[in-house]
Amino acid sequence: MAGMATVPTRRSSFSVAFNSIINQVDCLYLYLDGHSEVPEPARNNPRVVPILSTELPGLASDGKFAGIYREMVPALYLGLDDDIEYPPEYVFTLRAQLEARGGRAVVGYHGSLLHTPFRSYCYDRTVYSFGSALDNSRQVDVLSTGTVMFDLAELRFDVRGWSRTGNDLHFATEAQKRGLPLVCLAHPANFLRPIEVEQTDSSFPGLKMDDSRETILAIELRRWCTGTRAEQPGAAIEIFATHGVVEGCRADRFEHVNLLDLARFTEFLRSADKFVPLSAAREGRGKALTIDDATVASGRAAMLAREFGHAVTLFINPWEIESARPYPASRMDGLLDRINVDNFFWNGREFHLNCFEGKLAFRMYFKQATRRHTTPEETGTLIEDIERALGVDWNNIPSHMNCLRLGDIQRLRDNGVQIENHYWTHLDPAAHSAAQFSEDFFKARHWLSNLFGINSKYFASPFGEFLPPAELLKESGTTCVLLHNELSSGVVEDAIVNRITLTL
Repeated sequence: MAGMATVPTRRSSFSVAFNSIINQVDCLYLYLDGHSEVPEPARNNPRVVPILSTELPGLASDGKFAGIYREMVPALYLGLDDDIEYPPEYVFTLRAQLEARGGRAVVGYHGSLLHTPFRSYCYDRTVYSFGSALDNSRQVDVLSTGTVMFDLAELRFDVRGWSRTGNDLHFATEAQKRGLPLVCLAHPANFLRPIEVEQTDSSFPGLKMDDSRETILAIELRRWCTGTRAEQPGAAIEIFATHGVVEGCRADRFEHVNLLDLARFTEFLRSADKFVPLSAAREGRGKALTIDDATVASGRAAMLAREFGHAVTLFINPWEIESARPYPASRMDGLLDRINVDNFFWNGREFHLNCFEGKLAFRMYFKQATRRHTTPEETGTLIEDIERALGVDWNNIPSHMNCLRLGDIQRLRDNGVQIENHYWTHLDPAAHSAAQFSEDFFKARHWLSNLFGINSKYFASPFGEFLPPAELLKESGTTCVLLHNELSSGVVEDAIVNRITLTL
């Protein structure tokens, strides 16, 4: 059995990849991401089982593993990419190597070893490329999912639970959970041939710009690889996060994204064991509650927590408070709830803003664009251009999405809310140079100190994934607090802990 995913922009490379492998497999599950019909040369091929993305939406390249759902009997499964030309003896060689290990392994031709110490998935690893010679087979931490074979009797998983980032890392973690070594096989140079390089739809250019999400996944993988995950100090630490509350919270309203229902949150606070400060939670002396962003919704949640006797920490961005402008995400969410446009063209792409799915796609596009910005003015210009094109005004957003004011922060502090550093602006620190990150990190700390006498000890980066330099954390006596739901709550490494989203 084999699986491959392809997109319309790769018609030429797909044709070469497909023709190089189809006669080597009994069955190829072909995930068609964005296709309305089966492309040539796979059309009407009896060995091909097409799976349109309308059947299983959103899998992207992980769709190569969609066939696992349909194979209930033991079989060998092959992961393929649509931009690699495979040699005629490819499947035979992989199968022989897997059988030589009794099926208790995953074998492939493109792997990497994670370095120690480890801070960056892009730069802190050694890559053994399928295009370069490897004299001896060796066990690795990660294998490319486009060059792997494994036995379904030993390894099954559900890719629908993966994020659409770091599929090689997700796959490696699934294998490690089952105690299966990942083996990068010896091979001559050009044993496999890349059909095209640096394609416009490749994920690698984005990885070089921002590898924060992959880095977090790699840290979790390392804990599985070293066998320390269960024994990790503080693994039982429980720190929860939310972004605030709103009355009548609805899943179909963008203005309610990441928020909790006011009535349900109130009842939860009334009956739950009391949350403790972050410092106590880090020592395993209870659970902690944190709230991100300086919005009316977040301030209301923090005050409610205090009214019921809970400790709570609020992470805020001074720039948004000083500028008195709503967060860009708030403006976008408010915009999406108020418009109904059949066809909206932006930057050469068409979006259908008359349905939830189309609006969600545009929201994701907007979010990714803003994560590359280095100044709040860039983001402001982008959202203003979009609002102008759609004929809407951000001043009309719901009140719970507005920013808190200086007086609100003081009242929260006076009522016992712990106020901490969420960066100077709500920009992605991964887009900043080391110098700019340091400047904005300390600028927010000084602002908290000068205006409210707060000696900040915690930092929660916007988007919840960025790892600050270890030296900076040590120098400032700061603990970085992530928000990554694919990691367990607790210690990630020295001075870094993870939170998970609070659900009711």
